[in-house]
Amino acid sequence: MKAAKPFAKGKNAQSLLEKSLRKTEAEKTKNDEKEVSEVSYDTLCTAIQTLTICSGEVITAIIRKFNELGYQTVEK
Repeated sequence: MKAAKPFAKGKNAQSLLEKSLRKTEAEKTKNDEKEVSEVSYDTLCTAIQTLTICSGEVITAIIRKFNELGYQTVEK
């Protein structure tokens, strides 16, 4: 979620993006939204696709930013 923050520019955009990510991941893992601390690549794609037309470019940019922050993606 930290990596996606620079791309959420509108009013309340960051909270809407975070809520969408948490909701999508919670539905997939059957957990409560408040318990979600990590999101899968599939969840990121699903959430971004619901929010933007150019989802491929946004997802690539978020993954790049995630890596720049020193994190590594985990393939499951």
